Amino acid sequence: MSARWTETTIPYELMRESRVELSIFNVAGRKIRTLVDAVQLVGSYHVTWDARDDTGRSVASGVYFYRLTVRGAEQKGKMVLLR
Repeated sequence: MSARWTETTIPYELMRESRVELSIFNVAGRKIRTLVDAVQLVGSYHVTWDARDDTGRSVASGVYFYRLTVRGAEQKGKMVLLR
């Protein structure tokens, strides 16, 4: 039996202390997980999403999106989860 890891790491860097929100959405646009919702200090960050929703349940294979909001500016990305 082989192990399978279904996680991804989202890196970002802050040039000044900022409020950060990093959330995961499904293809229908529904928020399924909030990874970060806090004020963070200057520095480099790497946040790992383990393919689970806010209740801890594994999500299905498919397309997911992340939205990183820092000081009102948004960065978005697309991820494909294969199980």
